[in-house]
Amino acid sequence: MKSLRAALAAALVAVLAGCASIPVSGPVNEGSPITEGEDLGFDFRPQEPAAGATPLEILTGFIAAGAGPQDNYSVAREFLTSTFAPEWDPNAGTLVHSRSTSTLLDSDDSLRLVVPASGRVDGIGRYEEYGSAVTTELPFRLEQENGEWRISQAPGGTVVARSLFDRLFAQRALYFYDPGFDYLVPDLRWFPATADAPTRIVEALLEGPSTPLASPVLATAFPEGTTLARQSVTTTAGEAVVELSDEVVRADPLTRQRMQVQLARSLIGRNVIAVRISVEGTEPTTPAGGGIPILQPQVNPRPLVLRNGEFGFLVSDEVTPVGSLSDAIGASGATSVVYAIDSERAAWLSLAGVLAAGTDQEAAPIDTRAGLIGPSLDNQGYVWTVPGGAPDGLSVTPIGGGIAGIAVPWTDASGIVSLAVSRDSTRLLVLLTTDEGPRLRVHGIVRDDTGAPVALSPSGFELVPPEGTPIGATWVSETAVGSLGVDADGVGAVLTQEVGGHQLEPVADVPGAIALVGGNGLSGLRVLTADGDIRVLRGTTWQTTGTGVALLATQR
Repeated sequence: MKSLRAALAAALVAVLAGCASIPVSGPVNEGSPITEGEDLGFDFRPQEPAAGATPLEILTGFIAAGAGPQDNYSVAREFLTSTFAPEWDPNAGTLVHSRSTSTLLDSDDSLRLVVPASGRVDGIGRYEEYGSAVTTELPFRLEQENGEWRISQAPGGTVVARSLFDRLFAQRALYFYDPGFDYLVPDLRWFPATADAPTRIVEALLEGPSTPLASPVLATAFPEGTTLARQSVTTTAGEAVVELSDEVVRADPLTRQRMQVQLARSLIGRNVIAVRISVEGTEPTTPAGGGIPILQPQVNPRPLVLRNGEFGFLVSDEVTPVGSLSDAIGASGATSVVYAIDSERAAWLSLAGVLAAGTDQEAAPIDTRAGLIGPSLDNQGYVWTVPGGAPDGLSVTPIGGGIAGIAVPWTDASGIVSLAVSRDSTRLLVLLTTDEGPRLRVHGIVRDDTGAPVALSPSGFELVPPEGTPIGATWVSETAVGSLGVDADGVGAVLTQEVGGHQLEPVADVPGAIALVGGNGLSGLRVLTADGDIRVLRGTTWQTTGTGVALLATQR
């Protein structure tokens, strides 16, 4: 598996050559103005205001024109007064709705737009999807100018129907590093699909990761103070030229190489096939070679199971043992197992608590507290444990070391159902229970200089939780997670969602589902049923690929 990851990394190197805001939860930051020509994926031309239009017609036309970013939303600005037009910030954020909006008339010159929002994009492109519609009221003031009604006060940002949003905006992953620069870690953002999208991507990349992933969770190769020198990224014949400030020249060669990798991974796609850094018209020397960061670590595509007391990979209906771990896990009555392929370590939950071992080590107790849920394991060899009824009792323990507690940010939680460290070991996925129902969140992991986990990011990505009784959650890929809930009849429903993006396409229900385990993407997602069947996702349906299984282990 190490050679597979090295091959993937080598393939990566081969490819690389203040305005008012929409009043929804959390602050909305001011974005950068669009100053270049646009290249929308389809031809949408909003209508200009009609002569003699009523205040309601002006508001309706303005909202519709907000879906046309051409020439810095020039048509939308025609609905505004001459004084307010240059002040309005369309890039402050976007409310997305799947149901019709409505309008409340407070007076002849005062209206409120009622938006049943299904999600929002903030000023730096971060997307949040709501589990159910969040009703938001946006106030507008109008006045007459040259005998025509025009909007004189309005929140910054735009309002877009979901059907248009997916055509107007493009999802892009900005890439940062783990603190050791061993892994590339994605931070999903959404930008208008216009010709200046590369400029906005680079500006966002230079600003740094989203709040839950900000330093010291993730690192960037760009020195502090690095800016776009010309406030524009030019693209010619598929090559994007990024003109940066002279902080780049003063950086050491390895740092410049890491900058190049970050830019290339974040920009390549759509119309960009190559990226070149320039400083004052000259390309800085960027050496080849050096450390190759890992992108989206892979696991063994075969299921890792416990069947008839034997633990190992299920191959052609036979269990292939995993060294001495197989005997230790099989004899312990394990109910949950996580196995790290590269380090050949495992941690598992048994009647004696959480145990851990490597292939050349005897099993050792890690945590003997009552009521523990299945553990997780990170790349530094730390085992993550917590009692299900005490979500504030999160602990980390190095194999062979002493247990240490970590303060948790989920103060609203009454219980914790599952936890899973991402394969790059920078993020923690938790499925919680609260008085208001289940919550699914991703928090950044803060480590000290030795690599020991010492804290979690105070803020996190709030995702849509599973329906029914929550059973578990897992990493599906570097950007996506899956969660499992069951209804009163024991029928399981699997939800998949991108961290910072949409829910993915729904899949068929699974009767009797008791566990969910991720693999290599959606095709590697597996469900275990109470009858011992392994179900694998094929398209939008589940197919049985194994039987008689007592436990389905998580690989990382």
